[in-house]
Amino acid sequence: MIWVRDGSGRRQVWGGSYHTKAEAKAEERRLLTERDAGSDLKPTKLTVAEIFDRYIAEKRNKVKASTLIRTEELLSHLRPILGTIPAARLKPNEISNAYNQLLVGLSHRTVRHCHWQLHGALALAVNWGQVPTNVADRVKPPVAEVFEGRALGHEEVRLLLDAVRPSPLAALVWLAVDSGARQGELLALRTDDVDLETGLIHISRSVRRVAGQGMVFSSPKTRLSRRTVEIAPTTVAILKAYRATQLAKRLKAGELWDSDGNLFFSNDTGGVLDGVGVTKAFQKIAAGAGLGALRFHDLRHTCVTLLLAAGVKMDDIRARVGHSSITTTVNVYGHRIAGTGSMAATMDAILTSATRESEGWLANG
Repeated sequence: MIWVRDGSGRRQVWGGSYHTKAEAKAEERRLLTERDAGSDLKPTKLTVAEIFDRYIAEKRNKVKASTLIRTEELLSHLRPILGTIPAARLKPNEISNAYNQLLVGLSHRTVRHCHWQLHGALALAVNWGQVPTNVADRVKPPVAEVFEGRALGHEEVRLLLDAVRPSPLAALVWLAVDSGARQGELLALRTDDVDLETGLIHISRSVRRVAGQGMVFSSPKTRLSRRTVEIAPTTVAILKAYRATQLAKRLKAGELWDSDGNLFFSNDTGGVLDGVGVTKAFQKIAAGAGLGALRFHDLRHTCVTLLLAAGVKMDDIRARVGHSSITTTVNVYGHRIAGTGSMAATMDAILTSATRESEGWLANG
């Protein structure tokens, strides 16, 4: 416990667990510095849930809609456990216990993300004088597993591509494996972003469904997510065939076609594809191919892992998939680097070797 007199001379008590006397003294000095700077050390009666609400309100006009939604999702895991506790009385062991409860149903990585959102909310509350200290500083978040996704091997890629070939998702899935792009980035591609003459796709935005707002386009996840990706010659041919089927759909739809979006991948009237619907259809196809529970995002993992196994340089892969830094690529996939590998391997060879008849794809589109 720390006893500190506030600006009016009243003695305030701050609880908390400190590993050493030096740590407690350091916190005491910080509180005294805050007091001398004019801060009100009187604890507020705000609950943790109310701190979360203020944190979200502060972020609302400062971050992308998708980022805000993710923040709300992560904090929603903590609300039922910590929400009613007065924020000024929140203890490290209560946070640690909350994480242990969440780990029953959530991955280590997700709970770790919950921690950083809690830390951010409390940090803002400290800055605003609503709580005296950020108690999350004294809690270690779970260590994320090195790799929580799934990457398909060559034979599994063959099974998936054979199964998806008759589906309207065929070209989208093929491009996802080739490019390693995120689902939202692919669904946001405009016709002008896909240069089928040079074999380049230009990724500059993403799309996802936002509650109450519908489908929302936004900038990519990070600055380096804006990128140009060279695609395999076979992929170019498949996308040309797909483009021809889309033009036929446009003629059939006539005035009902939504030409404003100019989307490369679209529904039967030119509108944006809903990622939720795409994922459900994809998972049904994957399960039917005997691949079990497969996420669309696992196609991104598959691309990276196949390229690593072929001996492609990690920094080249980082640029292809739009990781914010080489550290991200190393942390997630570093353990999958092959001891030896051919630097001459390309995604074209990988994909065509995984399909029995790539020519059949050109007819299907």
